[in-house]
Amino acid sequence: MATIPEDEEPLLGGISSTPINPDIDTNFETAVEVAYDHLTHPEQEDTQPELLDHDSHHAWLSNQQRQRNKQKTWYSRPSPYMVVIVAFSLTFAGLGAELSRQVITYKLACNYLSKLAGFLDPNNGNRSCSPQDTQILMSNLTLATSISLNIITLIASGKMGPLSDVYGRKVCIIIIVGFVMLGRILKFALMSHYDSLYFVPMVLCEVIMNLGGGGLALISICNAYISDVVEPHQRSYSLGLAIAGLFLGASLGPVVGNLLIKSGQNTPKASLDNITTSPKYITIERYEFLPLKFELLVLVMLLAFIIFILPESRGEQSRRLSRSMSHSSLSIRSGLVGELTPPQKEVWWKRWFVQLNFVKPLSLLRVSKDVISVDKRADYKKYQFPVLALVVIDAFLTAMAMGIQSIFILYGIYHFHWTQTDLGHLLAVEGSARAIVLVILFPLINHQIFQGMLGFKINKKNFDMIDFSFIIFGLFCECLGLTLMKFAPTTLAFLVSSGIMAMGALAAPNINSTIIKHYPELKIGELFAAISLVKNVSGLIVPIVFITAYKWLLKNSDPGWLFVGIGGILACFMVLLVIVKHKLQEAATTPIL
Repeated sequence: MATIPEDEEPLLGGISSTPINPDIDTNFETAVEVAYDHLTHPEQEDTQPELLDHDSHHAWLSNQQRQRNKQKTWYSRPSPYMVVIVAFSLTFAGLGAELSRQVITYKLACNYLSKLAGFLDPNNGNRSCSPQDTQILMSNLTLATSISLNIITLIASGKMGPLSDVYGRKVCIIIIVGFVMLGRILKFALMSHYDSLYFVPMVLCEVIMNLGGGGLALISICNAYISDVVEPHQRSYSLGLAIAGLFLGASLGPVVGNLLIKSGQNTPKASLDNITTSPKYITIERYEFLPLKFELLVLVMLLAFIIFILPESRGEQSRRLSRSMSHSSLSIRSGLVGELTPPQKEVWWKRWFVQLNFVKPLSLLRVSKDVISVDKRADYKKYQFPVLALVVIDAFLTAMAMGIQSIFILYGIYHFHWTQTDLGHLLAVEGSARAIVLVILFPLINHQIFQGMLGFKINKKNFDMIDFSFIIFGLFCECLGLTLMKFAPTTLAFLVSSGIMAMGALAAPNINSTIIKHYPELKIGELFAAISLVKNVSGLIVPIVFITAYKWLLKNSDPGWLFVGIGGILACFMVLLVIVKHKLQEAATTPIL
């Protein structure tokens, strides 16, 4: 029976080979690899490690935990598909109700202005609202919500990662989804029991929903969960599965939401058309709340799934070790140990300050000698620039995905006169194309081309040619798709360009997998929290820059040039990636092949 060649740098000291038991190993990527006749054995792991320090000890514990997981039944075994269900369900429910939520909010805003006009002018019997004033009120609501959410999620996402290392991923996922459900319940009650907009309570509902960190924190915890349960050579594909779950939920959610609306309508005319054409006081129909009720049902089922079915990915010994390290670090930083012990009151405040320091995970991105993997500590300074560059690229790609969607919609309405149906087609093409790329094309390209035809090898401790090829190919596809969008003459051509751009989904999971290779497993949760913090900041800045540039180009030139400009930034990142490869090649003890 054939075995996989061992990596140049094994996880720990000794090596042994263990063949896969097909009766218990149901990892989807392994099944795909078996189908392609490329992978029939798991990565060779260590059975007698030399426990040199906490990092090596934790790596050994994680390896042993993964081996024990293989002996468990499918429903009690931690696997990437467990958190893929979580990611899919949350986006499926949220985006399925989002269009109706926006429509109802618009009506509530219009009714608020109508009541205000009637209160200020009792002779105003029409209770009419101005579309322009309604747009301004909606914009103010969006602005207040965005600012509040960015502050809350910035703090929460910086704490959830380290807490997941100490107390487990499952607990943090329960907290995140629980707050999302609570916020949605409160907002549904507010929207369904009142016929006009209550500005401050609406913002507070969104704040409550994101007290656990929101979507970005959930993604970071899901990534950490996946990193716990899969072998190093499977990380890129498995991280891609989580992203694919998000995209699949984003593409199917609006479809189901529209079907629910249509099933409850008495007439085929959409409520959105009534909003844009009638200035009078607007009645909110009961069927418009069907997608919101469906969202709450899905969230309740999802929370039950997490509490009763989702297995914890980190073993008790690993969590105990993280707690021990956390308490020791906390005592040192708060002045509880050392030659001079400050007064107890001062120590108490220092302890609270350390506990509330949500930006502490960012210290990992400096790649100091204390946080990098043991095998890289001798030359740790050589890894500082490459790791930081990869984090910047990853953060920009995430922020671009968050900001470019609204630009696509605005440009499509302006240039192609899109209808609501066309917008649905765009969401469906983007979401389904990226899901297909990550689930099906990823293993095909990896095993048939990179490992098969080109002979690239997996290196689970260093940046390898497979990582480099996927990332630069993804950046190239994003750049090419954006450039083609500028010159697309029809909606169909624009959608085809969007499909080409979807190939860029290959970059993000490989960037995350590459960054993880330079840190000990003990720090994975905190590392993803640091990356999430950077993404939060970039997610606040980059979309604003895009919108500002789009408005300027709209007044002075063709707004389509914005796509070319973003493509130029991605081209610069491709050059930066070549530099990163060169720097890591110099630092690596084994060649990048």
